[in-house]
Amino acid sequence: MKYNKKVVSVFSYIKYVLKTSFGGINIFLSKRRGISDMFRERLMLSVTEVVGCAYCSYAHAKKALKAGLSDSEISSILSNDKNPVRKDEALGIAYAITFAEENGIVSRDINLKLKSVYGRKKANTIKSLVNMISIGNTIGVSSSILKSKFKKQKVEESFFMREIIIYLTTIILIPFAIIAFIIGIFFNL
Repeated sequence: MKYNKKVVSVFSYIKYVLKTSFGGINIFLSKRRGISDMFRERLMLSVTEVVGCAYCSYAHAKKALKAGLSDSEISSILSNDKNPVRKDEALGIAYAITFAEENGIVSRDINLKLKSVYGRKKANTIKSLVNMISIGNTIGVSSSILKSKFKKQKVEESFFMREIIIYLTTIILIPFAIIAFIIGIFFNL
């Protein structure tokens, strides 16, 4: 059984957690920075489609419906249809997809373009949201893999220790993530 298209390394996961911790204030300010609930859920679903986390797909499909996306738009995003997106959201969606496909590595040019199109604060908010859903997807995929392993189902692209390390890393990083989040608020990172 294959749960994902992209298995995230432990190092990429740690990077996502640290970046989200320091940029966490951006997530709370997302509406004030011009990111609608619909745009937010389009970003979340775009990353989830690339990674393939069933838990995240379900949760964000429900949130997307609440935010006002149609069933067909949600299905389109989750099935990787190349449907047209809103022009003002296209670069953000492209950033999210690239981020997910490349395990968090996005070229300097795309980062600069993101800032030039959206402005520094909105671009940083998009980046924080994409980091946040990447954390959730990594944990969700690891949970699916571990659940399958305990049911003695064959799982492709899986290393039992990787899944355990993801969970241990999460437990270890929580105190540091909270401190980094507070520092991020204090310095408005």
